[in-house]
Amino acid sequence: SIDEREGIIRSTGALDRETEEKYTLVVQATNPGLPADIEPGTVIVIINVGDRNDNDPTFPGPYSALVEENSVSGTTIITVTATDVDDPSLTRITYSIVDGATNLFEIDASTGVISAVSLDHEGGQEYVLTVEADDGHRDGSRTTTVSVTVTVADVNDNAPEFDAEDGKQAASIPESASVGASVAVVKA
Repeated sequence: SIDEREGIIRSTGALDRETEEKYTLVVQATNPGLPADIEPGTVIVIINVGDRNDNDPTFPGPYSALVEENSVSGTTIITVTATDVDDPSLTRITYSIVDGATNLFEIDASTGVISAVSLDHEGGQEYVLTVEADDGHRDGSRTTTVSVTVTVADVNDNAPEFDAEDGKQAASIPESASVGASVAVVKA
């Protein structure tokens, strides 16, 4: 609303930059003592709504990825991405792994790219990481987390080994054994 005498413009309700970040008003001034053929004065007033950090960053949902156990260190597994509806000029989202196998995975703080450090299927087949997004707002940051499940696929990387001492296994069979009789069992 506007005070007709003083020209003070006041809000008539709550403001939320995420709903409406700018208002454009046309203000008209009239003088009842002037002749009717004189146009009233007008001015366009643009009101920009400032932002405050009132929203947490959000992830689209939990993530899952599959990676082969023989992947080299630095192999990209998945990229997580958070968004923040607050004014982007006031925030800069950074990422970190806050729980899970932090010795096996790393995350690029700026891009959200999760990569392998060292993986072995025999060491673990599935890892659940908790990734945090921090909006870095200068007036106090807000954070949120998301679950990332990484499944490590087995690769045939182990040579078979027999259950025998020194690579030898002895067996005996009487000469009277019938054809097709079991001689020995070997296991690898």
